[in-house]
Amino acid sequence: MNAIVSASLAMLLASIDQVGAVEMVTNQAIECRLTQVRDTTEVQFRVSNGGQDTWRLLSWHTPFDAWFSEFMHISREGRALRYLGALAKRGAPAAEDYLLLPPGASLVADLDLSQAYRLEPGSYKVELAPIVLSSYAGDSHAATQQLSLACEPLLLTLPEAGDR
Repeated sequence: MNAIVSASLAMLLASIDQVGAVEMVTNQAIECRLTQVRDTTEVQFRVSNGGQDTWRLLSWHTPFDAWFSEFMHISREGRALRYLGALAKRGAPAAEDYLLLPPGASLVADLDLSQAYRLEPGSYKVELAPIVLSSYAGDSHAATQQLSLACEPLLLTLPEAGDR
């Protein structure tokens, strides 16, 4: 009996995987970069599409969301800093909540970390939460590929006020 249930479950899972499957891709020409602007609390986030597909990303919980969610983690000497920004409560996303990233294009967001974190002179590690991008074939409303994009952490140094 258990063998029949196991076989039926395996067949059901295989059919679910084939119907409406979304391919998770990892080796795309999508790059992201977080850089410090001079010796300030300002950083620039850039995501670039060097591939052939147009990608779409929900702006929520990303640097394109300003400070309405905690999309990054900052630590100093291994201790996490507390996020002081807003936390937005939302319903279902609308079409205008998504950003398009066509082939050859880049999206850029400039952020001032001091708007959401209490920072003092010293060294910090800044890490972004992974961003999920989706690719759609033709006029399809169902994603054909998804990509979880993780950026390299930024090592940020803030000098003493007199050292700037």
